[in-house]
Amino acid sequence: MTIQELADHEKGNGVPYIVKICILEVARRGSRVEGIYRISASTSTVEKIEQFFETMDITDQDDIDKMYNVIEGDIHALSGLLKRYLKKIPDSIIPEENYDTYINVATIDSDEVKLNKLKEIVSKLPTANRAVLLKLVRHLSNIADNERFTKMNSSSLATVFAPTLVRNNTLEPLQEIR
Repeated sequence: MTIQELADHEKGNGVPYIVKICILEVARRGSRVEGIYRISASTSTVEKIEQFFETMDITDQDDIDKMYNVIEGDIHALSGLLKRYLKKIPDSIIPEENYDTYINVATIDSDEVKLNKLKEIVSKLPTANRAVLLKLVRHLSNIADNERFTKMNSSSLATVFAPTLVRNNTLEPLQEIR
């Protein structure tokens, strides 16, 4: 499902439950962990947590209680799950149709014009995409504020998250990185 479809299905505030939980837990337990979002967890651990979220009922208190047991442990597994989830959604947070417009913002010299163009792009996002982007940017800003612990500054976080937030599936990976 797209972010918007999942948000509509969950009838929440626009941020899918899995995204909320990953961000909350990483903020709680990982905001001062070196390499958070850079160091990988075991793939099997990430997959186990992902499978649990795929089958859980977010309205069932027993499932919510079980979830806390499943997610307790390696915080890198939750940071990896968030990245994996954002990478697997059918269309990125900034939809592919906005890819060229978004990429072209980098060529604008004036910071004021650049900011206005970014605001325009964000204002046109589906409601849930905008909510997720805002929540994620605030979270990543807090992670970057703890750079002395995490060794993750805004540039390193951008390197990790950019390919999941805006992507063009018709480009070769190296071309997209450029």
